[in-house]
Amino acid sequence: TEAARLATKIQAHEDRMRLLEADQAAAKAARSEEMEAYLAMKQNYTESLEAISSALSVLKSQNYERAGEGPSVLLQKGLNAKTMQVLRSATTEEPDLDFAPELPVTAYAPKSGKVIELLEKLLDSFRAKSEELDKEEAAR
Repeated sequence: TEAARLATKIQAHEDRMRLLEADQAAAKAARSEEMEAYLAMKQNYTESLEAISSALSVLKSQNYERAGEGPSVLLQKGLNAKTMQVLRSATTEEPDLDFAPELPVTAYAPKSGKVIELLEKLLDSFRAKSEELDKEEAAR
């Protein structure tokens, strides 16, 4: 009869709805896992970018030569009173501590240029990966 046929059709539609609801629940669970993975990776990239940026900032702020003191200044600092007394007793004139020519002396010459270059490349790489991650997430 017509009622039995319609009842069978209704039952088939209800079965189909249950399958679709189960599929939807599974899709939501999978999407939730994907979102958690995305957020974890995004946080990892963000923290890495901040750390590299901070390191670059410190390295760049310290990437300059520090002036040193010439040899005569170092000699004067190294002489104590007893040494000066010996020098004065050896001659009637005041000892000439400026006998060495003043040469520019660098107390510290930075060597971090390659490290800065490497960190800048790493920063660019992480930025690109973070942007790619965002694009992939937006496409989902």
